Formats: sequence, C-alpha cells, structure tokens
Amino acid sequence: MSNFKKFCIDGGPCSGKTTLLSILIEKMIKLGFIPVMVPEAATLLITNGINPKNRQMIPFQKEIVAMQINNEDFFKRNALEIAKNLQLPPVMFCDRGILTGAAYLPGIGGDGYFYEKVLKDFGLKIEKVRVRYDAVIHMVTAADGAEEFYTLSNNNARTETAEEARALDKKTQDVWVGHPHLRVIPNVDIHGNKITFEQKINNVIAEVLSVLGYPIPLEIEEKYVLKTFDKKVLTDLGIKCEGINIEQTYLVNENPLITERVRKRTYLGSSSYFHTVKMDSPENGGRVEIDHPISKSEYYALLLRRDLTRHTIYKVRYCFLWKNQYFEVDVFSGHNKGLVLLEREKTNVNESTFLPDFLQIEKDVTNDKKYSNAMLALN
Repeated sequence: MSNFKKFCIDGGPCSGKTTLLSILIEKMIKLGFIPVMVPEAATLLITNGINPKNRQMIPFQKEIVAMQINNEDFFKRNALEIAKNLQLPPVMFCDRGILTGAAYLPGIGGDGYFYEKVLKDFGLKIEKVRVRYDAVIHMVTAADGAEEFYTLSNNNARTETAEEARALDKKTQDVWVGHPHLRVIPNVDIHGNKITFEQKINNVIAEVLSVLGYPIPLEIEEKYVLKTFDKKVLTDLGIKCEGINIEQTYLVNENPLITERVRKRTYLGSSSYFHTVKMDSPENGGRVEIDHPISKSEYYALLLRRDLTRHTIYKVRYCFLWKNQYFEVDVFSGHNKGLVLLEREKTNVNESTFLPDFLQIEKDVTNDKKYSNAMLALN
C-alpha cells in the first residue's frame, strides 16, 4: 500500500514519548486512520531480565535489532490487513527505531560503528535503515529545558542522571542526522521560552499530520545561496553532519501544473529510491508534495519517462541540526557545479527560523523560482 506511513518516535530519557504515543493513537482513530504502535524493544528486554550487563552491549543491541525488525514487520502486516478489512488508511508509530541503538554504544559510537558491530549481521546498511521510516520525530528530554519535570520514577529501564540524559539525547538526535525527514521537538520555542507539555505534544502532532498529508501535504521551505560550504567547519563545532549523494531526474507529465521526479539517495554504497509529485498551492503558502519510497526496479522503469529537456541534478546533500532545526546544504556538481544552497523545510509558513551564524549566506532565494531544482535542471 503506497500510502502506508511509518513513523519513528524517538527521544531522550523522560521526553514524553509514552504519553505522546497514547495521545497519537487516539488522535489518529478520530481522524479515521488505523493506527498501530510498535513497542520499544529495549524496554521489553530490560524489564524482562535481559540487559546490557548480563548480555553485554553489542550482543544486547543485536537482540534489540532482531526484535525491532520482527515487531515492525509483524505490526505492519497486521495493520495492512486490518486497514484492508475496514477500508481505512493505516499508520504505524514505532517507539524508537533501529538506529537508536547507535547512541548507546560505548566509545566513539556513531552510526558507522553501529553498522560494523551490529547491522552488518542483518545485512542492513545505514541508508536502508533510515528509509524504513517515513519520518523520525525526536522529543527532547525534559532534562533539557524542562528540568523540573525530569524523573526516573515512570520507567524502570531508565537510570540516567539529568546530565547523562542531555548527553544521550544529543547522541540520539545525531544518529538520525541524514534522514530525509528528521524533526526535533524541544521543550522551548525558537526564542528559548519554555512551552507547556501540551504544546510540545501538539507540535509533534502537527509534524505527523504534515507527513500524513492531512488535509494535504505541503512543502514549505526557506532557501539561501551560500558562498561556500566546508563540512569541517561544522565538525570543528561539534555538530554532526552527514553527506548523502543525490541524483534527481525529472519526468514527463502531461499536466503542466505538475512537476514529477525520481530521486536516488546513496550513502556508504547503499541506495534508496523515491518518487515525488509536486504542485503549487498558493492559497496555503506552499506546494502540495506527494513523496514515497519505491523499489530499484520501479525507479528504473520510471526513468523511461525522463524529461529529455532537463539535466539530471547531481548534488551532495549535507544534513545537520542547529538549535533544534534541521538544515540541508546542497552542494551541486555536474551542470550546476559551484552552486551551494541552504534549505530548511517548515511545518507552517509562519514558523520562525534561526539561521546558522557559521555559514556564509549570500542571499535569500526562498521565493526565487530560478533556484528551484526543476529550473536548475533546465539551465
């Protein structure tokens, strides 16, 4: 089912995930969806006597991945069957995802280390794990911005101090950097003012509804031309930055109001494929966007409809988090070599943005259509 959406709900210790998931399920039912929730594998193991101390960390993480894969497949299969019987759209929420375990490995850790020590045994590569989820929504620990609500009493599997919780929260965010749709939900607003837990929940729900396209999926983004980009500037600042190679090819569509394309993402030798249809929506301040993963064979079949009047776009997309905002820097090669664009996708048109002060921004081209990828392909 092409409209099946799968979310990874992640977060630091005491972030509100458990409460959120129960609210999400109720909200989805009211909106006419069939929601299913995949329980957190680590908590199931720890509360039933299997933990890193008696199993050792690497074997323990492998058990988590094995259980997570099995649980996700089990719940997806049943969600699709129930949805078919009831003729309602399904949606799946995973309490944490497969890559979360990378934040818990000792030493330097990171997703590359996690691949070598854990994922390799399952024949999984980082990019394949990322695109198992249509979106990753990370809820920030209460120990960062809502310290008075941080507690260990509501989860027997939790042992972290507030300081440890903040460090673990940052590591958990970082392992998902590079995902096509990562959102971080903090305990403060863009200006640093505290928000209520109800507002935090509503912010998550807004992100979920945006991905689900309820009522329609909108693409609202800001775009800036950068003078240059050096990944080392970010890494020297301690900011996790991941680069993904992207090939974007436009397709012929009989409707002149519709832009259609296919995209190939490659990270560490592993590729994923997407099909996207876009249409302007002036009344909502954005563009209607329908984007879904496809198989390699579907990708090459769609390439037969390639628009020969446009070049394939080649670029490296660098992803990073800054002040709880997810940014993407596209460094173009091929026909557009030398162009560097900074983008930030938003949930609503009035959402504020704090631009990274360590980047050399030349100009704002948010509303300049000649910097759209579709137009850049024509040049």
